[in-house]
Amino acid sequence: MKRRRDRQKGIFTAVMAVLLVLAVSVCIGQVVGKYYLKNISGYGVGQTVEKKKALKLKKIDYYCIEVASCTKQNTAVQLVDLLAEKELPVVVIGKQPFRVLLGFVNKSDKLQPLADSIIINGQKTTIYQGQINDESFKFDPQDLYAAQVVAPFLGQISDCLEKSLSLFTNTDLNADHLPEIKKEYHILANTVENIASQGQSIDKGQTPDSYDKISSLTKRCQEWAKYLRAMGDESAAYEFLVCQQQALALLEDYRALISGSK
Repeated sequence: MKRRRDRQKGIFTAVMAVLLVLAVSVCIGQVVGKYYLKNISGYGVGQTVEKKKALKLKKIDYYCIEVASCTKQNTAVQLVDLLAEKELPVVVIGKQPFRVLLGFVNKSDKLQPLADSIIINGQKTTIYQGQINDESFKFDPQDLYAAQVVAPFLGQISDCLEKSLSLFTNTDLNADHLPEIKKEYHILANTVENIASQGQSIDKGQTPDSYDKISSLTKRCQEWAKYLRAMGDESAAYEFLVCQQQALALLEDYRALISGSK
């Protein structure tokens, strides 16, 4: 009788041990599963699953006037030349559809007066909403260059673009208020120039071919800093728009590097 009880007790203990192992396995599986879902870059038949790290930065909304959306890049470029003659400096997004954009502000309603005044081929323009950091910069865990050099560089550019939107509240410069914020433009110019200097230092090093777009970002920062520093009491709406377009062009190159990391 005692031997039967001992045997039953042993079976019960073994069953409980198995259940405990299963419970722990389920918990670990859920945690690890979430980790892989968060970091996995893609998989398929015959492919090896590759984990990647991601630089996750704050997502920031911005607004532009969409002057046109073209299926062919040549059509968009021709429109750029036409609008330049009318002192409307625009930027073309470098992928289809080739959107022709004007302005770079933090509120959509501020664009409406200028948007209403632009008619292209009998068509009114529309408001385009974009987002900075809608994609994340991804890199292999063993890529120390990406982690220690590229990621911090991109983070600083993102910060400057966000700061610029606090200054770009309109497409028309109000001369009465410019002296109050002139100092802010110069502070931002200093920061952007510092980023450009860092970019130059990176270019002088052994930059991998996969990050050759850093050179383009450096040049964009240099150009944008000039326009930010030039914002003064005599600045007109055109110069202000060009300053915004420089930021938008920088954003497009910034986005191109991030998209290439996928």
